[in-house]
Amino acid sequence: MEKRLLFKLCLMIALLSGTLLGVFVPRVAAVPQWSFGGYKYYVANDGSAARIPYMNPSVPTGFSTEWVMSGLRYSPPYIQAGWMKESGDVTRHFVEFKCPTVCRYFYGSVPPGTTHEYKVAIFWDMYWCGFIDGICKAAITFDALGMHDAEMTYYSGETSDTDADMGGTPSNHLHMYNLSYQDPSTMWWIQVNTNSLVDITTPGTPYRASKGYSYPYTWAENWTQR
Repeated sequence: MEKRLLFKLCLMIALLSGTLLGVFVPRVAAVPQWSFGGYKYYVANDGSAARIPYMNPSVPTGFSTEWVMSGLRYSPPYIQAGWMKESGDVTRHFVEFKCPTVCRYFYGSVPPGTTHEYKVAIFWDMYWCGFIDGICKAAITFDALGMHDAEMTYYSGETSDTDADMGGTPSNHLHMYNLSYQDPSTMWWIQVNTNSLVDITTPGTPYRASKGYSYPYTWAENWTQR
């Protein structure tokens, strides 16, 4: 009898300890690291495009950005276009590419609640160009970039510090749509097969992502879950 009572007492203490530990687990601290929330797609392409909204995320430190990108699979050449919000600054459109370090060019401002078309694509069969709402804003030659046809396309958000919010909120996700790439042989723009999108969301962060198809568009979305 005494052994059974002792066993029950030990069991109650263990359960109580587990409950208390569960209550008092601290929140994971924010860290200055590059983090992502989105998808990549293995496909030969001469361009990547999407319509991306701007939902004015909270950025107390670092930056938060959403972009489309084309690049090679195992080497640095890439070109991307999107919007970027830096802590304490206005949100602007940007185009960035490898040159040989990083060249980033900013354009105008992005009002909250607006949606814009961002695209990177081959232009005049001589350049890779970053487009914002159909206008080529920055271009680089194939030789200078080190890339002709790309091997990957990306649709993602990014932050430089996990204290910054990415995309939308748990109840209102940032929803980029009309995900497409340009086929190198036909030069037609083709919507991505979302079943083949590979999640690149950084584990251990508050960032989340999902993907899907709703006629007539393919889409990807992300948000911050704190």
